[in-house]
Amino acid sequence: MTKTVLLGCSLMLVALMAGCGSKASTDQTLDQVKAEASKLSVDDLKAKIETCKAEIAKYQDQVKTLAEQAKKITNPLSDEAKKVASQTSDATSTISKLQERLQVFVSELAKKTQGAPAPAAK
Repeated sequence: MTKTVLLGCSLMLVALMAGCGSKASTDQTLDQVKAEASKLSVDDLKAKIETCKAEIAKYQDQVKTLAEQAKKITNPLSDEAKKVASQTSDATSTISKLQERLQVFVSELAKKTQGAPAPAAK
């Protein structure tokens, strides 16, 4: 059973590696995010993109830490194992939502900068 927990955590970690204010929000629906993104300036979109990337990295680090904790659990049916599994599931769900929002902001930025003159080389 321990191998099952480790395998599950490892698979989630691999899926994450394939793959916002001062903090990216996952509370809004994608339609709300799209509506917000359409109203943002290019600079605001860039800021949202960076915020999303930072939040995703934070949660990816959390999943790595949880995977390390899972490796140390000797009883896969313990409350600790259940807690780690729940926290891992929550973190991966949040990452997925953040990645969806990131894609919205990236797509909107591409629309707004399409055909825009390239910045002057310095």
